[in-house]
Amino acid sequence: MIAQNFIENIAHETKTEVEQVAAAIALFNKGATVPFVARYRKDVTRGLNESKLERIFERNDYFVVLTSRRDALMENIEKQGKMTDELRAAFCACEDHLTLEDVNLPFKKIRNNRAAIAANKGLLSLADYIWAQSAVSPPPVLYAESFVAVDKQVLSVEEALEGARDILAECIAMNADIRRELRDRLTTKSLLVVHPVRVDAELSKRYSSFANLKKRLEEISAETLLGLLKAERESALRLELVIDDDQIIEHIAGRFIQDKDSAYAAEIQAAVKDAYKRLLRPVIEDEVLVRERRKAEDYVISNCRDHLRSLLLTPPAGSVPVIGICSWEPKKYCFVIVDGEGTFKQSLVVEVDDDALLSAKIEEGLNSLLESESVAGIGISSGPGGREVLQIVQRLLNKTKRPAFVSLIQDNGLAAYVHSALAVEELPELDDALRATVSIARRLQDPLAELVKVDPCSLIPSRMSTGVNRKSLLAGAVQAIESIVNRVGVNLNTASVNLLRYVSGLQFGVAQVITEKRQELGKFTNRTNLQDISGIGEKTYQQCAAFLRIFDGENPLDASSIHPESYGFVDKMLKELEATLEEVRENPERLRALDLNAFGDETTGPLTLEDICYELGRLGRDARRNYRPPQNFVNIDSMDDLREQMVLEGIITNITDFGIFVNIGLEQEGLVHRSEVGRWMQNDPKRILQVGSVVKVMVLQIEQELKRIGLSIKAALKLPLTRPQARESSAPFERYRRDDRASNRFDRDSGFGDGARGASGAGRRRRDKKDLTVQKTSDAGDRKKKDEKVFLNTTLADQLASLRDKIIANRQD
Repeated sequence: MIAQNFIENIAHETKTEVEQVAAAIALFNKGATVPFVARYRKDVTRGLNESKLERIFERNDYFVVLTSRRDALMENIEKQGKMTDELRAAFCACEDHLTLEDVNLPFKKIRNNRAAIAANKGLLSLADYIWAQSAVSPPPVLYAESFVAVDKQVLSVEEALEGARDILAECIAMNADIRRELRDRLTTKSLLVVHPVRVDAELSKRYSSFANLKKRLEEISAETLLGLLKAERESALRLELVIDDDQIIEHIAGRFIQDKDSAYAAEIQAAVKDAYKRLLRPVIEDEVLVRERRKAEDYVISNCRDHLRSLLLTPPAGSVPVIGICSWEPKKYCFVIVDGEGTFKQSLVVEVDDDALLSAKIEEGLNSLLESESVAGIGISSGPGGREVLQIVQRLLNKTKRPAFVSLIQDNGLAAYVHSALAVEELPELDDALRATVSIARRLQDPLAELVKVDPCSLIPSRMSTGVNRKSLLAGAVQAIESIVNRVGVNLNTASVNLLRYVSGLQFGVAQVITEKRQELGKFTNRTNLQDISGIGEKTYQQCAAFLRIFDGENPLDASSIHPESYGFVDKMLKELEATLEEVRENPERLRALDLNAFGDETTGPLTLEDICYELGRLGRDARRNYRPPQNFVNIDSMDDLREQMVLEGIITNITDFGIFVNIGLEQEGLVHRSEVGRWMQNDPKRILQVGSVVKVMVLQIEQELKRIGLSIKAALKLPLTRPQARESSAPFERYRRDDRASNRFDRDSGFGDGARGASGAGRRRRDKKDLTVQKTSDAGDRKKKDEKVFLNTTLADQLASLRDKIIANRQD
């Protein structure tokens, strides 16, 4: 366990109680993972959420390394016989590596520098004499005469004084307080000035926006700072921290000079100036820039993680046959059909040399596939030409009245997957173009299961991670994937090795053993089967079991996020209610009659029991939202078709601090500024919205020349979708959805979208979850729920608008 002051530091940083931090660290020290603690040890940590636990885990690791380094340094000083109580207290007070190294600096082995050379010449006593600044002693010029010695290569008084100043400069530069103060001043008071460098035209143009920048360091955004540092590494720009050096030198000298009019003042002033310019300023400036770069990287990586989490939570279309379309090469369009399990069935390649024939060729190829196989949907790569193909496909579906939905699929990391050994292993008989198209189709069925096959860094747009250290980015991306995989859960009988490796407590090797055992058994029928696998001991089983789902197994609870250690509590609850599991699932309100305080133990208390009750009412459901493609992509073919006040639906492609980017079917994405998101989700839009979700927006502003589209979510909340002309654009899809919901094919509750009730599983608490023990209501809560209902449920209004358009069209006829 780390020191108490470190625990208090973490508690202050994460705005939690010291006892909560100590409890979480105790669990981590016993081998518990963040997902496990967040979900199944809520009562031990008193409800710490996953983001705070992640931060506690990171800071605990940092302080463990810091403590190890501190103990090693203190042990070394003990061996030198130089340890004092004051020095020990200084070491124990260090809370970061820079401060720790500052305290240790005077005890490091002396290098062969100017101070060491002067000391070897016997000038250490002269330096001590000057530093003492005795008013009754002779001036340093006279005292220095006794140090002139040819055999020691001290040929003059000036050389002796210069050597003494070198020694004093070294001592001043080693002062921990001076270093800390200078570091703080450069961070908060300095200006970052950018100087252009003579480079080739292309490199100069790339960073032209940064030229002649002059701004306070603390006011520069993380993205800009990383871009500047990258430009400096490429020798395209030169960066400099500018501050009033003379003022700092005077301030430092004032701390050491006892009498400004004494003969010693000039020598100490010169030593301070030398120490600052030669030993302090360059080193501390580098340290400040490195520290600021790491802070900027942490901020950018945090945004990348949020983006990746949102991407991985993209709603799955489910285990239904689909067509994938991808233009991997110019003028070459690949079509593939995969079945409900994602298995490749057939393909078609259309090559078009004449753009005028593009629409006809694509329609012809797609028609042939649709006639040969029955499919539920079509996924089109969002890469080059994707939006154009989307519009062609939409027109074809409307014309032929085929009951299939169509959507653009994000192609993040597609090239990385296609060229990987895994892609060759999975699809050995296909070329790169068809492998890419199969991946697009599978991403439509289950984005999470397909995206985990890709190098995590490749899933993050390069524009978001510019200048970020790849190792740090990879660690953050892996952490985000682990978080989502464990939130959604994994189907033990269908999951690939690449998905299983991210499950809490499992490593790649164990994941491989699990898949081998699955092939041997045919399928797992009970979670306890995991205990028979080599590499899964009691501790590993505890960490991973609840995140692995078994559908249609021996125990219905194995399809839930309820931990096996809590199955006994479920039995007690059912016995108390005199009900079966199926009865409780059909009527979860019965659970409200339970007094949860009567159940549980030291690790399973009311918070965990509340989660159990909630899960009993939704066994086997997917934690991700229901899939629904936009209804109006076909309504607009270019920015010329847009009009202000139009209400459209689009897909969220990115969520940033300043707004949300939405694809409304054009090459140019629209931007919903933060102020136009809506009051009820303005503070934290990422809590409600996610990449891949369908959102209704109103067109506020159109700037043709700049290719900018301004959108609003809050203005579109209560309005129906705009129908520019009378036609049945969304009728085929709406009829298909209605018919299939009646037959439970598209009903998430009955297993749509997850193979055998979830290709990736289930297990996340909904944000609108009601308390199972105390029902709370408020006017603010009612307003929020009303707004959410209006935002998420627009089907009725859209159907009425469609009916109105048809009536108008009939009258015109």
